[in-house]
Amino acid sequence: MAVGKPAEAIDHGDVPGISTPLMKLQDPEHTKVLIVTLPETTPVLEASRLQSELRRAKIEPFAWLINGALSATATADPLLRVRAAAERDVITKVTGGLSMRTHLVPWQAQQHIGADALGHLVRAGLSHGTPARDPGVGRNA
Repeated sequence: MAVGKPAEAIDHGDVPGISTPLMKLQDPEHTKVLIVTLPETTPVLEASRLQSELRRAKIEPFAWLINGALSATATADPLLRVRAAAERDVITKVTGGLSMRTHLVPWQAQQHIGADALGHLVRAGLSHGTPARDPGVGRNA
């Protein structure tokens, strides 16, 4: 690829036997791109800009994960409840137009580092993550 040349400008079309890394990223059967963000204004804005750039390169994000969502917990702490309420507008912005599939991952008291810990999260359903919006399988929250 030429320096400074936009990725979407290079098109190998249907040339048999040619498969570039970009073509694999553009193929939803080969690659699922997840956008992970925090339920805060600035991270969601940055993630939406990333999504725009991915789409410009003809890479469609599969889903968004909103990580560390206090609103997905049952916190009784008054201060944390105020913060959880503030997340709702940001989460609605994501589920209302930025993403076709969105999952909330609740705030965790401990960090999950490494393959074993992350595997445990997956087996536990993203620690009881909430499918905020996933019309692909008919689940809406």
